[in-house]
Amino acid sequence: MRDDQFRHDALKSSEGLNAVTIYKLLAGTLLVILGVALGIYVANATLELIYAEVPPAMIARVQEIAAEKAAAEAANQNVPEIKLAPELMEALLYGLTFFFLLIPIMVASMLVHGGIKLMQGEANEVIAMLAERLKKP
Repeated sequence: MRDDQFRHDALKSSEGLNAVTIYKLLAGTLLVILGVALGIYVANATLELIYAEVPPAMIARVQEIAAEKAAAEAANQNVPEIKLAPELMEALLYGLTFFFLLIPIMVASMLVHGGIKLMQGEANEVIAMLAERLKKP
């Protein structure tokens, strides 16, 4: 590779770092940032669910559908009627909602884990290179 003054030093193969190393470091960093952002979003959504004064739209919609189904089956005399207290029904729906929040939590965890695995070892080389550059006058 020729000595080009416009080419970044990290991309020169004589320094020990190559484009693949830089790509792995950048992709790993991006994955970690995305995972942390998704984790913060899920935490915010969870806190909004807990401290909201009105139930979320999903819970209200499921309650309406359950009431419609119960009314439709009440006309059938052969089906035994099961009545749940409204508070118990709401608690079950909140449990279901938090269960659905496990999906983005697992995705965020996998993003962070994948980013860290991708950067393992590569970050040490880059930090060592930067330390050498800072020591040079």
